[in-house]
Amino acid sequence: MISTAGARRVLMLHHEYAWKGVADGLEAVRRVRARVPALHLVGFGVKRIFVAVNYLADVIEDHLGDGSQLGAEVSYLREDAPLGTAGALGLLPEPPTEPILLLNGDIVTSADLGALLDAHVAGGFAATLGTRRYVHTVPFGSVERDGARVISIEEKPTLEREVSSGIYALDPSVVARVRRGQRVDAPAL
Repeated sequence: MISTAGARRVLMLHHEYAWKGVADGLEAVRRVRARVPALHLVGFGVKRIFVAVNYLADVIEDHLGDGSQLGAEVSYLREDAPLGTAGALGLLPEPPTEPILLLNGDIVTSADLGALLDAHVAGGFAATLGTRRYVHTVPFGSVERDGARVISIEEKPTLEREVSSGIYALDPSVVARVRRGQRVDAPAL
């Protein structure tokens, strides 16, 4: 499932006050944002894709259609109100019988989804989170203090963290916990 409904607030703020050219540009970005994860799933052999939609749903549906141009069957889970990044799991027409992949709709990735799903199944996990390394160089000297006294200054330090990639493999038992209409974000699963 691809969750595209979450960016509503950011896009809506720009869209409401935008002139037509900018609004058209935002709709084009929204279409691309939905297409990239869909193509990535198809590239790994996924044949059935559910796309959670809310804001600009018609733009995404017009762009992806029924999925035949992608080589997959695409169905839409319409959120009447924003349900978070995982709430649309409660809108699936039938409960899954095997693990599923949940992708945030705004990701661009080259992640090996097959390997993620294989590791999920082999480990017998209820949920598996795709992660990646994130490096950020602070563009200033970083100061460490003890009260008013400066203890050290580290010039432009590099911070490294493991962060969520917005890709999840979920066991059917996890998906079953999400009730229809329940607002839930994927990290809470």
